[in-house]
Amino acid sequence: MKTFKARIVLILLLGAVWYLLTYPFSRAEALAGGGVILLIALMPLPGGDLLGDLKLNPKALIWLIAYFFVFLAVLVKSNLDVAFRVLHPRLPIRPGVVRVKTP
Repeated sequence: MKTFKARIVLILLLGAVWYLLTYPFSRAEALAGGGVILLIALMPLPGGDLLGDLKLNPKALIWLIAYFFVFLAVLVKSNLDVAFRVLHPRLPIRPGVVRVKTP
């Protein structure tokens, strides 16, 4: 029963990703995507259980929320850095070729 639930979760996740990547899709794309998703879902799962190591407890949820805010702060910081470099009049980057000796 665990593998059946794991395959259903896998189908739903793959379907969501397929839908997000090919949003304005046609009927042919939907059939091709459904076929690929079913093909992947019918493959044997290594270890027998998808998401078996996932722990849902209050401590894990707190760390997930903390990680989200840290990730959001770093994302905003990096986007501002890229915007500064692109909009700066002198373009403060130095592109070039670097020679590196390898063993």
